[in-house]
Amino acid sequence: MTLQMQAVSRDCRRPVASGCNLMWENAEMTDEEKAAQEAAMRELDTLTKAYRATEEAHEQARQALRTAIIDTLMTRTLRPSQVEAHTPYDRVHIGRIARDAGVPPLRTPRRKDAS
Repeated sequence: MTLQMQAVSRDCRRPVASGCNLMWENAEMTDEEKAAQEAAMRELDTLTKAYRATEEAHEQARQALRTAIIDTLMTRTLRPSQVEAHTPYDRVHIGRIARDAGVPPLRTPRRKDAS
């Protein structure tokens, strides 16, 4: 184990425990502590692997949904407010997705006559 925090006694000869950190280099772990530590590490490794697998699946689903939103808006099958009702995104985010993909707006902006 590594020395986390070291304070020295007044005679400067021996380290003393100070604060809340009592881990020392020469501390020995029991077999039970080692087994518990290894079990915790194995559990964390397993859960991390599962998390990364679901993270990839989540990203694939997000990309598929994004593609479907773009296709729907390009073909003018649904209006953005209707797309919002059937997706987890709000109307502003749907507009951002459409704009980034080059979907033309439903209406062209009105220009005021220069008079």
